[in-house]
Amino acid sequence: MKKNALVSVIVPVYNAQAYLNNCIESISRQTFSDFECVLVNDGSTDESLSVCRSWEQKDSRFHVITTPNQGAAAARNRGIKESYGEWVAFIDCDDAIAEGYLEYLYHLTKKYGADLAVCSYAKIYHNRILEETKQPVEESWCYTGLEATKRLLYQQSFLSVPWGMLSQRKLWDHVAFPEGTKAEDMGTIYRLFLATTKVAYGNRAYYYYYQRPGNTMFSTQSVRNIDYYQHSKTMVHEIEKKVPVLRLAAINRHFAACFQILSECEVRERGGELGQKIYRDIRQYRKLVLVDKRAKIRNRGAAALSMISIREIHWILHFRYVRQMKRL
Repeated sequence: MKKNALVSVIVPVYNAQAYLNNCIESISRQTFSDFECVLVNDGSTDESLSVCRSWEQKDSRFHVITTPNQGAAAARNRGIKESYGEWVAFIDCDDAIAEGYLEYLYHLTKKYGADLAVCSYAKIYHNRILEETKQPVEESWCYTGLEATKRLLYQQSFLSVPWGMLSQRKLWDHVAFPEGTKAEDMGTIYRLFLATTKVAYGNRAYYYYYQRPGNTMFSTQSVRNIDYYQHSKTMVHEIEKKVPVLRLAAINRHFAACFQILSECEVRERGGELGQKIYRDIRQYRKLVLVDKRAKIRNRGAAALSMISIREIHWILHFRYVRQMKRL
């Protein structure tokens, strides 16, 4: 364990034995060598712990922590607490990273004097790139914390996910993943961005986001969607109170979250408690989204179509989602 490492890589692990070696090996091959990697085994019931232990034994940069199953939020929080690096990176245990991932992100922080750096990503299925957000020409940008948060909420460049970024440890002094909840990223990343001074973004696709077959189909009754909605709604209220200049951006993000949940749920579920809340919020916010020139075209289009029939949009989104899942 490198207690004086510059970067701490934190990997929450749960029942990922089929993919874990690929993930850890990609970390071990980094061109940036000054790192430690904390593998937090979150009560796995398969051979994931054995895989983690084998890497701990052959590479001193890797350290294993075992906990009862408490979820990814608790695992990431534990990883932050048990690590030592000045910088923190999160990687999901079923994904992988390019050899230059850490070096590239660290270079961006130094180039711009940023306390958070984010890179692009590639969606991969069976080792075939499905979608890559890298631009033809390599470029990078730097934003103030406020502008970066606005871009995050408008879903421009940044995603509400903990992977694909390198952050200064001090940012986590007053930010933590909400334990005991699902979709915890939605309740965390905007707070992390609000804590920043400068955020750098580079369009190299150095994070490999694997799309797995058999993705779960959710419902409005799933804990994941209930928590996702609540985190999103809390985000709107919190930003309205603390950073009112970002109110429209927050509403836009929540509007998109509502339609994302609808895409995963059958139309017949619209009458449930969560379905009713989502339909209500769409009606409440659609006029604001429609006239917001910074909103994504798809959000403004959904806002316009919702004036005709939210139910029809719901049916179309769910049909497309089902087709997408079948292709995987």
